[in-house]
Amino acid sequence: MNASQTTAQLQTLLDAVPDAMVIAGKAGKIVLVNPQTEKLFGYAPRELSGKTIEDLVPERFRAAHPKHRADYAEQPRVRPMGAPGTTLFGLRKDGSEFPAEISLSPFKTDDGSFTIAAIRDGTERRKVEQNLRALFDAAPDAVVMVNRAAIITTVNNQAETLFGFPREELVGKPIDLLIPERFHHVHPDHIREYFDAPKRRPMGAGQTLAARRKDGSEFLTEISLSPFEGPEGTVAIVAVRDVSARIAAENAQRHLAAIVNSTDDAIISKSLNETVLSWNPGAERVYGYTAEEMIGKPLSILVPPGRSDELPELLSEVRKGVSIERYHTIRRRKDGKDIDVALTLSPIRDIAGNIIGASAIARDITEDKQAEEELKKAKAAAELANRELEAFSYSVAHDLRAPLRAISGFSEILLGEHKEALDDRGQEYLRRMAAAAERMGHLIDALLGLSRVTRTEPRKERVDLSKIAGSVIENLRVASPDRKVDVVIPEGIVAVGDPQLLRAVLENLLGNAWKFTSKRDGARIELGVTKADGKPAYFVTDNGAGFDMSYAGKLFAPFQRLHAQTAFPGTGIGLATVQRIVHRHGGRIWAESEAGKGATFFFTLPNTGPTEEGGEKNAGTGDPARRGQ
Repeated sequence: MNASQTTAQLQTLLDAVPDAMVIAGKAGKIVLVNPQTEKLFGYAPRELSGKTIEDLVPERFRAAHPKHRADYAEQPRVRPMGAPGTTLFGLRKDGSEFPAEISLSPFKTDDGSFTIAAIRDGTERRKVEQNLRALFDAAPDAVVMVNRAAIITTVNNQAETLFGFPREELVGKPIDLLIPERFHHVHPDHIREYFDAPKRRPMGAGQTLAARRKDGSEFLTEISLSPFEGPEGTVAIVAVRDVSARIAAENAQRHLAAIVNSTDDAIISKSLNETVLSWNPGAERVYGYTAEEMIGKPLSILVPPGRSDELPELLSEVRKGVSIERYHTIRRRKDGKDIDVALTLSPIRDIAGNIIGASAIARDITEDKQAEEELKKAKAAAELANRELEAFSYSVAHDLRAPLRAISGFSEILLGEHKEALDDRGQEYLRRMAAAAERMGHLIDALLGLSRVTRTEPRKERVDLSKIAGSVIENLRVASPDRKVDVVIPEGIVAVGDPQLLRAVLENLLGNAWKFTSKRDGARIELGVTKADGKPAYFVTDNGAGFDMSYAGKLFAPFQRLHAQTAFPGTGIGLATVQRIVHRHGGRIWAESEAGKGATFFFTLPNTGPTEEGGEKNAGTGDPARRGQ
């Protein structure tokens, strides 16, 4: 067969092929084309004869194409259409381009080596691929395609967003890039096992897995796996969903459920038509009904007769979006017993914000109500007792003062008008009797004062303790003009309390300090403020007689005295009065002392604001130096 016959046969074969076919020589010169080639590229019959293959290549690729031909000529081989990595374009006669799919096959004749190229217009397939890519990128989950070698071949937009990597940093990289390092040693085995028996695994069918973002942070995921047969063989399509928020919500829900189930309060949800939707164990304890007995039933079961309008009125407010707190009412238990409850109602909204029901928290306050009633009765009884005590005190005081006045009066008459009828001993007895009557009068006044302190409700206002103390000391100096006492009262010591009662406190404490320093040269008294447990603690300190701390427990009891009446006269009521005043203010009082070395009395007054501390001292041990020791 001669060359012309061979060419004719080849032409006949090429014309029968549906794809465009081009036969080119080693130098790239086109030898034969079929009509499909002329149609695809827009050339007239035989117009391509004598042209080179580069005439069918877009200009931007033309310069590099001869080298590709030369490389192929050195190692000729069959290259199937659609081989990976071959994104090619053809150039039509009118200058337009189209994506081309090309297969190459070498063959030899007596005239030399040739290459047969089958060319197919890939425009439609490219559109399909683009549409598929758009669908791929529109998938709600991140999608990663992985081959048997554990290399990422494709990712969608959601994968870029979820993992924080741009596409070019993922494609061609190992899948371990997206897995925490602590799992790298086991992951290859999992991949091998999957590709050995590839099958579809839906999302949620396996355990929750940890994934890693570009910034190193981790999150919990659920994945689905689907095998896909592609040009390169089997790949795994991995859909990845971030379930961190869902897991957190489930944990929060379990935590909330644990709280709801463990609380003693009844927690109920109900529809707007009063149907019970949920019923916790607390509701069973409060009302006596089980969840099975109440769910699906009307909540009106719990409403006793005479209150039928109450529940609709409350739900009417809830429908308006109003929350109701601490609504006190009565409900009836399964056993028929009525109980006092405090209700809190809140609207339940759906995802769109529409009110679809109500939640109710009910606390059984029956015992609280009973205790409140008992407290009211006790308070009323105490007030009655106080009034009776007050009347009794004044009655006793009046009844005692009458004979005391008689004793004092007759003693004065005897000493004034009948003195000569009595010897010296008789006159001394009369004087002692008059002094005892006077002390009894002071004691009665002190008891009445203590009674008034117990009854009086303290006022709360700013009180200048420095000013009050100065006034008290001035009165003491007037009463004892011959005494020389060093008194330290810094300015600006203030407190919050009842001015009259706090004056009584300072009168007693400063009066005691004045009295118990009366037998000492270089007497010194100081008013100050320090800190005790981080709060202001006021103090009165002196360098007087002091006392043995083993007797400190008796200090504030009425009529308890630690010194003889003859040495330091008094009623034994003063410190008891001080303690009651301080306690009425919600504070506390204590003392520190050593016999013969003075005493310090501390007291606190809650609700006291900032004070100007007139020198600090240690509230725990006192400071003997401040008492002139």
